[in-house]
Amino acid sequence: MVKITTLNQDILPTGDDYTITLDVGSSSTKKVKLSDLTSLIVNTIPKNTITKRTLVMNEIATTDQTITTTFQNVANWTGTFTSYGGTVYFHTNFTMWRQTVVDINIIRLRIDDLYVTPPDIYGYGTGVSMPINELSSHKLFSTIFTIDNLPAGFHTVKMQARTNSGNVRFDTNDYINMVAIEYVH
Repeated sequence: MVKITTLNQDILPTGDDYTITLDVGSSSTKKVKLSDLTSLIVNTIPKNTITKRTLVMNEIATTDQTITTTFQNVANWTGTFTSYGGTVYFHTNFTMWRQTVVDINIIRLRIDDLYVTPPDIYGYGTGVSMPINELSSHKLFSTIFTIDNLPAGFHTVKMQARTNSGNVRFDTNDYINMVAIEYVH
């Protein structure tokens, strides 16, 4: 570990930076800039203790599934992870398609018994709206779900979908990749 005594001494402090006096021996002191001290502390923290990245899902839809106007779990799109607790960001990429009339698809996450329902800007209900304007074509979507105050511990995550009308389809050509990012303090 780097010692504070290795910091440059600030003999003539100027500007807005504070100067700290450190005891470096029985009869001497050393003045250093607070910004230098802060940088030293931050740079000695191992990077993997600041953020935690967990692959939650990397799955292919295992069966043909048609989902209509009621939220349903997407088959095989389930994952687990252990959280330190607090705010968690779920970076999610997935594909889906429509076989019927063009309309809005709505997706959300279900974590344990907590439903993630971000505001729907189109007014079609809770969840994230994903319009598909072309029929019978698998489309890629990306979104980030944010969960605040998630308790520490083991969690099960499921992707759910529904439509405003018609249906949304998932088959063996559709996949999901989801990564949970936590900022550990």
